[in-house]
Amino acid sequence: MHPLLANKQRLLLYIAVWLAVAAVMATPFVFSGRLATIEAILFGLPVTIVYAFMSLSALYICRAFPLRETAMGKIVAATILSALFTSRVWTLICTGWSSALIKLEGLSVVSGLDTQAPFLFSVGTLLFILAVILHYLLMVFESSRLAERQALELEVLAREAEIRSLRAQVQPHFLFNSLNSISALTAQSPEKARAMIITLSDFLRKTLHLGAKEGITLAEELELIDHFLSIEQTRLGARLRVERSIDTRLMHIVVPALLLQPLVENAINHGIARRVEGGKLCIAITEKTNLIKITLANPFDADAPIKSKSGLGLSIVRDRLYKMYGSEARLDIARTDGVFSVEITIPVQQKS
Repeated sequence: MHPLLANKQRLLLYIAVWLAVAAVMATPFVFSGRLATIEAILFGLPVTIVYAFMSLSALYICRAFPLRETAMGKIVAATILSALFTSRVWTLICTGWSSALIKLEGLSVVSGLDTQAPFLFSVGTLLFILAVILHYLLMVFESSRLAERQALELEVLAREAEIRSLRAQVQPHFLFNSLNSISALTAQSPEKARAMIITLSDFLRKTLHLGAKEGITLAEELELIDHFLSIEQTRLGARLRVERSIDTRLMHIVVPALLLQPLVENAINHGIARRVEGGKLCIAITEKTNLIKITLANPFDADAPIKSKSGLGLSIVRDRLYKMYGSEARLDIARTDGVFSVEITIPVQQKS
C-alpha cells in the first residue's frame, strides 16, 4: 500500500494540495469567461482528484528505478514515458467526463475543451514529472531519517551495554575487598569473621535484587549502604564512625543502583582504614533547584603510599553518571586539610 493511503492526515493534505493546483489552473478560464464557476467546479474537481490518485503511481516508478542503483538516463526515460502515458490517459478521462456533463447537465464545458486538450496533456505531463521528483525526495528523506533512527538506536543500545558493564564491575570489586577482610579476620577473630560472612550474605542478596535495576529510590540505596557499613563496622570496630545529614524528603528520589557503595568503600579502604585512629565518614544529601547533591567526606593519611587502582570506584561512578545523565551530572573531588571529599550532582528523578 502507498504510504499516503495508509495515513489519513497525509492523504487529506495531499488531496488539498492537488485541489489548490486545480484552482490555480481554473482561475484564468473562469475570469476570461471561457468557463462558468459551476462548470469549473463540476469538471475540475473530479478529474483533479482522479489525477491525484493516478500520480501516486510515481512511487512505483521510483521504487523500480532507485536513485543509487540506476543510471540517470534510465530514470529520466522512465519518468518521461510514464508521464506521457499517464497524462494521455488522464486527458481521455477529462474528455469523457466533459461529454458526460454535456449529456447529464447540458453544460457547455466540452465546447471549450477540444482546444484545451493539448494544454491539459502538457500540464498533466509536467505534474506527473513533479510527482516523481517529489517521491524521490521523500524516499531520500525517509531513508535519511531511518538511518538516523537506526544510528540513534545503536547508540542507545551501546550506552545501555556500557552502563550494564560498569554496574557489573561494582559487585566483584566490593566482593574481593570483603573476602580479603574476612580472610584477615579469620585468624584474628573467627567470631567476627563468621558474623561478617552472614552480613555479607545478606548484603549480596539485596544487591542481586536491587543492583539489577537501572534506578532505585534513595531509601533503598541507603539501606544497602547500611548493610555495607555493618560489614565494615565488624572489621574496624570503633575506628569507623559515621555521621549522616540527609534530607528525609528525598527518600523517594530515584538514583542509579549501587551509586554510593563504591564511594563509601573508597572512603573507608583508602582513607579511614589506613589511619591508626580511624576516622569519621560524613554523608550529606541535599536538594537545590531540582538537583541532588550527595557529599561524602573522610579523613585520609597524606603520608600513606597511594595504592594502584585506588581510583577504580571513582572512575566507575564517573563513567556511570556520564552514560546516564551526560552533562547534567557532575562528580567533583577535593582534598583539603587532610579531608578527602566527593560531591555528586544529579538531576532529580521521581519514582514512576
